[in-house]
Amino acid sequence: MTRLMLYIVVLLSCVARPACCQPVTDNPVPRATFRIGYIRQDPESVTTAGVFTRLVDFLTDQDPIKAAMAANGIERVEHLSFDTHRLLIEAMDANQLDMAFCTALDYAYQRGNYEPVFQVRRAGDPHSSSGDRRVWHSGVIFVSNRSPLFHMPAEAARAALPEYVMTHGIAMVGSSSAAGYVYPYLALDALTTQVPVMNAPSDFRDSSSEVIKTVINGIYDVGACDATAIPEVLKAHGLLEHKDELIREIQRTAPVPRDPIVMNDRWLPSSAYSSNQTLLLGREMLRGVGGFFRETAGLPGLDRTSREPFAEVSENLERFRAKRQETEFSR
Repeated sequence: MTRLMLYIVVLLSCVARPACCQPVTDNPVPRATFRIGYIRQDPESVTTAGVFTRLVDFLTDQDPIKAAMAANGIERVEHLSFDTHRLLIEAMDANQLDMAFCTALDYAYQRGNYEPVFQVRRAGDPHSSSGDRRVWHSGVIFVSNRSPLFHMPAEAARAALPEYVMTHGIAMVGSSSAAGYVYPYLALDALTTQVPVMNAPSDFRDSSSEVIKTVINGIYDVGACDATAIPEVLKAHGLLEHKDELIREIQRTAPVPRDPIVMNDRWLPSSAYSSNQTLLLGREMLRGVGGFFRETAGLPGLDRTSREPFAEVSENLERFRAKRQETEFSR
C-alpha cells in the first residue's frame, strides 16, 4: 500500500498544472501571438474596436514587421478588448499583453513590466516647454449658472467650493480618470484645511461629455472633467458662443499627462530579457503603430514618451489614496 501511494504521489507531481494555475513570472513564456489590449466601448477613448481591427491589418501587412515576427516565432497579431479598466489592469499585472492602450491611472495602478512608448495628442494639447517629450492637459472643476458660485468673485467662489460640493455633490468622469476624478479631488483638497472634501459625494458619468451635459441640464451644479472637452462639447451642440452664460470654470487641476500607449519591456532595451530579435520586433511595431496613426484620417497624433511624465501620476495617486484614508479615519 505504501509503495502504491508513493507511486501515485510521484505520478501526480509530474502532471503539468493547468494554465490558470501557472505562477506569473517577470519573464513570461514567449507566445505565438502579439497581443494588443484596450478598453471596449470606452467613451473617453479616441479609438474604437474598428480602429484596432484596421491597426492589426496594417501591422501584419508590413514586410519588416512580418520578418521580425517570424524571427521571434510570432505567428499573428491580435487585439483583445476588456470590459473594464480593472480587467485590463489585471491582464497587465500578469504581463499577458504585449502592447496596451490604457489611461494614465491604469498605468499607475498596474504592476506588470510595461513602459510608455507613445502619448495620444489631441488638438490643442500643450507640449512641455522643457523639451522632455510630454503632452499635457488638465482637469477642471466648473459650475452651472444655477449655482450661487457662478455669480461670485473668483477668489470667493474658490473659497466656497469645498463646502458647496460637500452638500451638493459633484459629477465626475470615473475612477479611472486622472483629469476627471483623482486630480480634481486633490485640487479641492488644496483649497481647504477645514472641510473633509476628499469625502465629498461624487456621481460617475463615464465621460467628460456626459459630465458637461449633466451640469448644463441641471442634474448637478458642479462637475469635474477634462478641460479640453468643454469647448468641444459646447461647439458640437452650437453653444460655444454661450459658454460664459452657461458654465463657469472655478478651479483647474495640476497638469496631467495624456494617456499612454505602453509596450511590454521584453520588446524594449529596458528589459534584461531582450535580445537583438526581440528589440527588432519592438522597434518595427513602434514604427508600424506610429505610421498607422499618421496615415489614418480622423485619429489623434502620437508623440513618443517615456516613464518620466507618469511618475507624477503615481505620486499623485498615492497622495489621493493617503488623503482618502486620512479623512475616513477622522470621521
